[in-house]
Formats: sequence, structure tokens, C-alpha cells
Amino acid sequence: MKFVLTLAVPFLITSQSFAAADITAQNLVGKYRIDAKAFTKSARFRLNVINANEFEVQRIFDDHDGKICNGTFKIEKESHHWPLKDAIVFKGVGSCPDDRSKVADFKINFKDQSIRDIQQGASVQVTSSMAAGITVNAKMQRE
Repeated sequence: MKFVLTLAVPFLITSQSFAAADITAQNLVGKYRIDAKAFTKSARFRLNVINANEFEVQRIFDDHDGKICNGTFKIEKESHHWPLKDAIVFKGVGSCPDDRSKVADFKINFKDQSIRDIQQGASVQVTSSMAAGITVNAKMQRE
């Protein structure tokens, strides 16, 4: 019996049931802090994923909290050619209550992170229509 358990333990540890969960819209629901840096500027945001397709985002300043903007999102898998790895991305489109005609879209690239990585704090890349052509490195962590 000991021999069977000895052989089974490595198999169980490496099986999919013990692997970290993939990022989905459902398991991403919750509140996150995003700390972004680009060049000499830095910014902090609070992202609240309300349900499987709606979010709120708020910029956090040193002395006050910014306005809460909201929108919809979807989780997609982006396929890349070798040698780049495929990536899971959060694609959001939203606006702020003071001017709903101004719509911004953004993308959070989780690269090859799992939901456990994001919850503990992981590096992501953020792009936005508000800063076309610029990719910002950020840290995303569940609050």
C-alpha cells in the first residue's frame, strides 16, 4: 500500500486538479489594486469587478479618491505566434458619469498568470485608448 501511495502522490501533485485555476470572468469577481508605472509617472487604481461582465474603476490620488467610472468587459485568449506565449486578457470599455459620451477602452494582459497569482499580486501589462501605443507595466493584487 505504501508503494502505491508513493507512486500516486507525484501524479496527484502534477495533475490538473491541483494546478492553479485559469482566469475567467467568474473567478475574477472582486476588488483589486493596480499600481502602474510608466516612465517617471505612477498611478494607483482600484478595480472592482462586479460580476462576469461589469466593472468599476477609480483612480486613487495621494490626497483623495477620483471619480468612479464603469463599463463592461470580457475575458479573451490572445493567440500569438511562436516564440510568444498565448495570453489571457481583460478587455474593458467604459465611461465616467460626468461625460458618458467619452468612452475609453483598455486591456489588461495577464500573460501566463493564474487567478491565484493575481490574488497574491502579479505583474500585468496595461494598454488604453487614452494613451495609444503605450504599454504600461503594473502590479495587480486582490484587496
